Amino acid sequence: MIIVGKNGYGIPCEMSIPKGVKTIVVAMHGFCGDKESSCIKLLEERVGEIGVGLVRFDWPGHGESEVDGFSFRVENCIKDLEAVVEYLKERYPEADLVAFATSFGGYVTLLYNYYHRDDFRCIILRSPAIQMRKVVYDSIINPDIREELDEKGYFVYGFERKMEITNEFLDDLKKYDVLDLYGEERLENVSIIHGTADDLVPFGDSEEFAREHGCRLYPVEGADHRYKKEGELEKVMVIALDELKGLDG
Repeated sequence: MIIVGKNGYGIPCEMSIPKGVKTIVVAMHGFCGDKESSCIKLLEERVGEIGVGLVRFDWPGHGESEVDGFSFRVENCIKDLEAVVEYLKERYPEADLVAFATSFGGYVTLLYNYYHRDDFRCIILRSPAIQMRKVVYDSIINPDIREELDEKGYFVYGFERKMEITNEFLDDLKKYDVLDLYGEERLENVSIIHGTADDLVPFGDSEEFAREHGCRLYPVEGADHRYKKEGELEKVMVIALDELKGLDG
């Protein structure tokens, strides 16, 4: 289905919401990923078994999004999430919303939470790119990409779908700094799952953030950013489901 966003373009969504639902997970994919993420689809299956709904959608320029990378801006991502949340609150007013977000999606979710404090009962982050700007400059931008940026004002990047990553987006990452926003604030409704061998987003970033803000931290020993080794995604599922079941306690 399509939700019309606050920017006028359609947001492609998939929803699995049982009748009489009490909790709905809003699942967000990472940078250059999409709503067909294997982790998100596995979570959709598992939460359905306990009567929990799940909504997954594409960020602008990703997956089936009708716009290109020039619309991939941090503010647009925040507004798209806001549109999805408003849609769910209007149609399922009795349901609690829970965020489950991976990598870049975790970055956007933390930004969103700063401006919309009461929308999510709890937030579960998988390998969140808390310092997204540092991740991009340390792990993605190489000399060839820097040359392309200087020449065109954007570089083309992606996996299943290639898109333009603009200088304006990179400027957004400096403007929207999670660490600056939260200062020393406690975030006890936030749980973080992170592989100790993450090769893209340092485990230490989550470790430090959890310590400073009172988040629950769940290390997955030996897991890298993609959790592709046998049993690693299953560990993520167990942690996420325990968090969801704990809401009834």
